[in-house]
Amino acid sequence: MKKIKILLIISMVLIPTIGGCFNIFKETRNWDFIQSVGGIDIGKPFYENNIWFLPVKCDVSGLQQITIKPTLLNSSLACAEVEAKIENRNIYLTVKTALVDKKENSPICGDALLGEISGGEYKVFYKGTDGQVGNIGKIKIKP
Repeated sequence: MKKIKILLIISMVLIPTIGGCFNIFKETRNWDFIQSVGGIDIGKPFYENNIWFLPVKCDVSGLQQITIKPTLLNSSLACAEVEAKIENRNIYLTVKTALVDKKENSPICGDALLGEISGGEYKVFYKGTDGQVGNIGKIKIKP
């Protein structure tokens, strides 16, 4: 009887902990995935609290056509992050997804943090882990 109680207590502690750990893993998505869920687009950059942000339009559920008709539906994925890397006058965006939970619960991607960036014109691309690059557009940062 003691063994059953101990196993019950261990399972009550471990199962929720293990379940919550799965979403610490964010999966970087490649260009083919982004195209399959409807594409990606950008808005006009904005400046807030001395930091530049880039609005990103992307829905990883595949329910919206952003730039192309979706061919894949996902009901359990959330857009966890849009990472931006700046190299010279190029900005490379990368979408990371996670399973839907209390923290990550929207398939709609948010703004990409550009940080403190020099004024001028930038080309914006999508780049996943496979190295494939997709052209998204151009933006201007006011000096």
